[in-house]
Amino acid sequence: MLDKLDGMENNDKVLLIGRVLIAAVFFFGALNWLFTMSPPIGFIASKGLPAAALLGWIALVFKLGGSVMVILGFKTRLAVLMLLVFTLITAFLFQFPDSFWPLGGTFMKELSMIGGLLVLMTTGPGKYSLDAKNGGS
Repeated sequence: MLDKLDGMENNDKVLLIGRVLIAAVFFFGALNWLFTMSPPIGFIASKGLPAAALLGWIALVFKLGGSVMVILGFKTRLAVLMLLVFTLITAFLFQFPDSFWPLGGTFMKELSMIGGLLVLMTTGPGKYSLDAKNGGS
């Protein structure tokens, strides 16, 4: 069964599925913010960051725009960079645990998302993407 993953055609299908799945987390989170019209401005402000409303809306643009771009495979590496910036900030400013041990919960999930995004940035979007049709990512 694993030998079927050796062919490039199958790898591109797996990249497409992986791209959609990793972006879905950001996409549906952004839709939730959009439909409730409430990026977590209060949460941002509680961390003492200035211009919490502006930062909330910038985060929404990064999440929604970046996730749609990744799903479509359009300017994929730029889109991944947007999601990486968002996730790094989220992980270290908002999810970092109070004590080093145990490192668990949401922080570790954020780190795993960062890992997946780095893999996607390295591999590129694959054959089934707008980048492939346009000749670059």
